[in-house]
Amino acid sequence: MDLATTIELVRTAIAESEGILPSAELQIAEDQIREALWRHELVGGHTVVALVGGTGSGKSSLFNLLTHSQLGEVGVLRPTTRRPAACTWGTPSPELLDHLGIEGEDRIVRDRALTHGYEQELEGLVLLDLPDQDSVEVDHAGVVDRLVPLVDLLIWMVDPQKYADHVLHERYLGPLAARADAMVVVINHADALSPENLARVQQDVRRILDDGRLAHSSVLTMSVATGEGLDGVRARIGEAVASGSSADATALAQVAGVANWLGRRIGEAEPDLTPESIAPTVEALVRASGTDAVAESIERSLSRLTGSPLATAEPPARAAVAAIGSGWAGHAKHGLPKPWDREVDRALPSVETLTEAVGVAVGTVRQPVNRIRAADHLLMGAGAAFLVGLVVLLVGSIAGWPAAAYLIVALLLLGGAGFLAWRSTVVRSEEADRIAREYSAEARENVGAAVAEVLVAPTRDVLRRHRMIREALTKARG
Repeated sequence: MDLATTIELVRTAIAESEGILPSAELQIAEDQIREALWRHELVGGHTVVALVGGTGSGKSSLFNLLTHSQLGEVGVLRPTTRRPAACTWGTPSPELLDHLGIEGEDRIVRDRALTHGYEQELEGLVLLDLPDQDSVEVDHAGVVDRLVPLVDLLIWMVDPQKYADHVLHERYLGPLAARADAMVVVINHADALSPENLARVQQDVRRILDDGRLAHSSVLTMSVATGEGLDGVRARIGEAVASGSSADATALAQVAGVANWLGRRIGEAEPDLTPESIAPTVEALVRASGTDAVAESIERSLSRLTGSPLATAEPPARAAVAAIGSGWAGHAKHGLPKPWDREVDRALPSVETLTEAVGVAVGTVRQPVNRIRAADHLLMGAGAAFLVGLVVLLVGSIAGWPAAAYLIVALLLLGGAGFLAWRSTVVRSEEADRIAREYSAEARENVGAAVAEVLVAPTRDVLRRHRMIREALTKARG
C-alpha cells in the first residue's frame, strides 16, 4: 500500500478516536505522521548513506577514500569528528543538508566529469560522515541521534578492539533492529590481524549482532590504511543506490508505528448487536413493565360475559431497569479496552431516561374495548331462538296443533339456541386470547422501539467508530 493511502487510513483512525483517547496522545500521533511526511519530502529521491562509528574507528578515513577528498577529519583528539560532513553525487538538496546540520564548508559535490567509472552509478547518493557516536560531547551524540532515522544505509565502522562497546549496542544497534537489512558493520584494521584472529572477530561480531536481533545485517572487513576490502564497501553502497531511496519505506515504517500504537488501544472485534442479542433486553423490560399481567387481565375479562376491570401497565421499577441496563452495558462493552469501555458508558442513557422511555412505550399501547361484538351477537341469537322455541311450545299446546309438528319445531329452535350459546362462549374465548396476544405484541414492539432508540442506537454509534478504526488500522498495517 502506498504512503498516501496508509496515512489517510491512520488519520481516519485518529479522527474517529477524538474524544475517546487523550487528545495529547492523539496530537503526538498526528505529529509523528507530519514528521514522517516531512522527512519523506525532505529526502526526496536521494539515497542517504551514513558512516557511523566511534573514535578511531576509521570512518572519516573511509569517507575520504570514497569521496577522493580530505573533508573527513582525521586526528587523535577526542572527539575526532566534530561536525557532520556530506558528499553528494549529482544535484545536491540544500534543504536536506540544512536539516542534517551540515555547514556550507562541510559540503562537497562529486562532479560527474571528475568521477571514476564506478561512481557513474551513484547519482543521487548523499554520503555522510557523522560525529563519533561515542562522543563525550552531548551535542555531537545528538547529531547522530537526529540523522540516523533519515538514512537509507548505515555503515558502522568498528575497531577490532572496541566492537563490543555497550554504547554502540544499547544506544544504536539495538533500537535499530527493525532496519537490520539496511545496516552494514565494517571491521577496520583487517591488515593488523592474522587471518585466524580476523575470522574470530568476524564470528564474534556476527554472534553479537544475531543476539541483538540484527541477523539480517551484513559484516564486512577492510583496512582504510591499505584499501583492502574497499571494493566490498563500494559495492554495498552501489546496491543501496540501485535500490533507490528508502524514504517511502522509512515513512511507512513510522506511520505503521503510529498504527500499531492505536491498534493497542482498540479491541480485536466489536460485540454483536443482532436482533438475537437485543431480544433478551427487550423481553426483560417488557416483563418488568407488567404487560404480561395486563395481557392476562384482558384475556380473563373478555372471556367472561360480564367482564372485569383491566390491569394497567406501569413504568418498570428503577432497580429492575438499572439491572437490565447494566446487563446491556456488559454485553455492549465485552472485549473492548478501557477507553472504549468508558465511551460506551458515556453514550448509554441514565436509568431515569430508560425508565421513562419504557413507561411511555407501554403507556401508548391501545387498551381493548371490553366487549366482543361477534360473541354478543351469537348470544343474542341464542336468546331469540330460545324464546321463539318456548312460544311455539306454548301456542302449539293451546291451539291444539299436532304434537309432532310443533314439538319438532320447538326442539329445533331450543337446540339452535344451545348451539349459539356454546358458540358464543368459544368465540369469546378465542377473541379474548387474540386480543391479549395483540396487546402483548404491540407492547413488545413499542418497548423494542424504545430500546432501539435509547440503548441500541448510541451503542451502535460507538461500536461503528470502533469498527471503522479497527478496519482502517488493519488495512494500514497490511
